Amino acid sequence: MIPASWLQPRRFLRFSQRARWLCVWFGLPMLAVGWSWGLFIAPPDYQQGDYMRIIYLHVPCAWLAMLGYSLLGGFSLASLVWRHPLSALLARAVAPVGAMFTALCLATGML
Repeated sequence: MIPASWLQPRRFLRFSQRARWLCVWFGLPMLAVGWSWGLFIAPPDYQQGDYMRIIYLHVPCAWLAMLGYSLLGGFSLASLVWRHPLSALLARAVAPVGAMFTALCLATGML
């Protein structure tokens, strides 16, 4: 359960500024390891060969793009219904992430 004090925008922003770098320093190495394992370490498929390896990047990018736009819709709806400033802030924050993963999904799908 989320503490009620975190729903105040000022406290949430203070917490998120501290937690952002923690997420970056843990997320980027995990992303690099996952992509390198998916592209270089995973064995080739017995029928499609090395062409199957791009699926290990394309499908997670598609899921994360759909998650980003679902969160964007949910936060926007909450902003319209309850007029909470934190939901509008979260909607603006998740939009570029969804767009980035959509671009990655389109680029890996094209390959």
